[in-house]
Amino acid sequence: MTIERKIIIGIEDIKAVTFECTACLSRLSVNPERIGPKPLKCPHCQQNWSWIEGRSGTSASPFVSFTESIERLRALATNGDVSVGFRILLQFDADEMR
Repeated sequence: MTIERKIIIGIEDIKAVTFECTACLSRLSVNPERIGPKPLKCPHCQQNWSWIEGRSGTSASPFVSFTESIERLRALATNGDVSVGFRILLQFDADEMR
């Protein structure tokens, strides 16, 4: 018998967006409602963080942009060819997942 455990969450359940440096593993967490300007360097070790820019001039809906971004980010993470210097982590409250 196989047991599967899945957690389904909504965008509104994200409590923080965290950027983790791939060099020193330090983390910078920001409020998802006010992310602000993109961090260009690790605040701890100053490693450059490269933001791969999207297509300019697109007027896709935020839903399309979000789903396409997930696909592109997963491909970059598994490809390993592109080193951007950080990972994006999403924080949720475990208590609210029950």
